[in-house]
Amino acid sequence: MADLISAHTGRRALYSVASLPITGCNRFGMRASTPAFGSHEDYRFNPQTIAGLGQRLEDGHGGDTGATPFSHQGGQGWQRVKCWPPRRGRAGAAGRVWRRLSGPRWAASYEPHPNANRQFCPPVATTVLVGDITYLKTGEGWLYLATVIDLTTRMVVGWAMADHMRASLVVEALRMAHKAGYVAGNAIFHSDRGAQYTSKEMALAAHAMDVRLSCGQTGVCWDNAVAESFFATLKNEMYYQHTFPTRAKARLEVATFIEVYYNRTRPHSTIGYRTPAQSMAEHTFHLPVEPRTGDQDLPLAA
Repeated sequence: MADLISAHTGRRALYSVASLPITGCNRFGMRASTPAFGSHEDYRFNPQTIAGLGQRLEDGHGGDTGATPFSHQGGQGWQRVKCWPPRRGRAGAAGRVWRRLSGPRWAASYEPHPNANRQFCPPVATTVLVGDITYLKTGEGWLYLATVIDLTTRMVVGWAMADHMRASLVVEALRMAHKAGYVAGNAIFHSDRGAQYTSKEMALAAHAMDVRLSCGQTGVCWDNAVAESFFATLKNEMYYQHTFPTRAKARLEVATFIEVYYNRTRPHSTIGYRTPAQSMAEHTFHLPVEPRTGDQDLPLAA
């Protein structure tokens, strides 16, 4: 070991910095005519220049990074410019503080019940509902669709579309289901923790309709799998097969898919390969299986 140390010591002496053919500041990539940083002799010191640069920082470039380019223009160190007397004791401009909320901010008096939805096939229709929002791209921009689905029958009992995704969108969908008689008293409406579903507007509307709100756990998508599964069916069987130049065209196709095809034509494996409308009729005894129109009650022309 001693021999190894001696060998390395001799090699270091042979290739030391002092033995190289360079002098002065050239060892550090600096010209000999340039004063070293921190030198007591700063020939570029100019009180008027510092005052001018400091005022420019004060006018709109208050951050530390803003001092560097200005100080280079006047030949002054950025620390000296930052210590300009009117700026002493003041913090530099900084970006706004951003933080991620761990959960929604709902009204304390209408707090949703966490995970009130524990079963995907409740025995009584209209007692447990689920909802979600999806985006549909059109030639005019995004169209947002909110749905309300009955878990027992898998029927889409409420839906709403708009060019925005404010809380009023989900309230309108739930109100549609309620007006049609598909929301039982003290029913559970389950959703994710989106801002629309945890808003005060939604909480007040649910309270007025005698609906208990339910939220899934943060980061757990399986609690609302039924609502997301319907969106996958909608997009794979209809939306991805067409293009929609306008929102009006998309509205018409989505409404037709929901009311004519999905609810009353397409068999669903979860409910024994019946249509959701058939399943709802068996549970409630008041829903016609076939869609009704206003012309059905009129007498036929001779």
